[in-house]
Amino acid sequence: MDRDVRLALLGDHEAAKRLTEAGVLAPCSHCKGKARIMARQNACHGQNALGNKKLSWRIYVKCNRCHARSKPIKTEPIKFYSDHGYIAEGSFYSTEWWRGLGRGLGMANKNFRPYVEQAMLAWNTRAPILSAEEMEMLDAKD
Repeated sequence: MDRDVRLALLGDHEAAKRLTEAGVLAPCSHCKGKARIMARQNACHGQNALGNKKLSWRIYVKCNRCHARSKPIKTEPIKFYSDHGYIAEGSFYSTEWWRGLGRGLGMANKNFRPYVEQAMLAWNTRAPILSAEEMEMLDAKD
């Protein structure tokens, strides 16, 4: 995993994809600080007769130290409440990314997973520093 982090920081896009699939965020490109996944409500798209709102969100990654951010990924409108009035489908704050592994709700995770993965990939992908030949030479050293 450390090798993938190093390669991603050097601009290897395949290493960035492997980190994203493993759920790992690369260190901040500005200060090497630790990052976290964040969400903000973007807009309300109305509600039905039961009062169930549809909200869209902006998902992004933010450095804890220098507060650098990734490009925000906007979600499609997601229903906020179930038809029983409980937060069951659309609250980012009930997902595993906010509360920790194992405590999130399955439906919320299903709704937010593609957007979180896009935000993580945007954060983990860096501009290439080395040429393809230099990357091969670095691989040969390992």
